[in-house]
Amino acid sequence: MPKENFNGVIAGGITFKEKDSEKTNSNSKGLSIQNKYAYVVALLMQQNKNTVAPDLKLNSVEPSQVNYRNVIIIRCYIFCSTFSVPEKRNIYKIKKIKM
Repeated sequence: MPKENFNGVIAGGITFKEKDSEKTNSNSKGLSIQNKYAYVVALLMQQNKNTVAPDLKLNSVEPSQVNYRNVIIIRCYIFCSTFSVPEKRNIYKIKKIKM
């Protein structure tokens, strides 16, 4: 959890994947397929039940064409979101010990 208190919800996730082996197979010929798997566990964190009202400002609305189709382009800005996503970083690194 962050050191300072916050209102709203923080979304994130923990990614689990196998560590890449140090040895590489340089003698392989032709097409080589290597399957790699990863699992992501989603996290939603909140410190209190206080809700944050979103602050959404409408900038412009104009008709246009995209791929020869008529569309309406709406430009809006979110100044205060109710949902925040933290930056991507490694929190824990676990070493594998052979038993």
